[in-house]
Amino acid sequence: YSISASNKFLWENNMKLYDLTLKKEVARECAWGVMGTITRIENKKGESPVLTLIEKEFWEEVRKIPRMTFEEVEALNVKINFIMKILSKLEEI
Repeated sequence: YSISASNKFLWENNMKLYDLTLKKEVARECAWGVMGTITRIENKKGESPVLTLIEKEFWEEVRKIPRMTFEEVEALNVKINFIMKILSKLEEI
């Protein structure tokens, strides 16, 4: 059984779209984690102009997820990991 060139092309493109969609969903879930951490910190320590600014700027990035390329989602994941490290340390203080 062999796959024609056009079917192989379609299959590969579908897999790329699936991978991109999965990356976007993971980024959205991580974004909710960031927002939850900010809320916990604010509930524990009170509102902060710095946290408000982080939250605002972060959501501007997250709103762009539906139109992002694979590379842009990867870059957002790096930002999310960086922000979470900082927020986790703030939460422990």
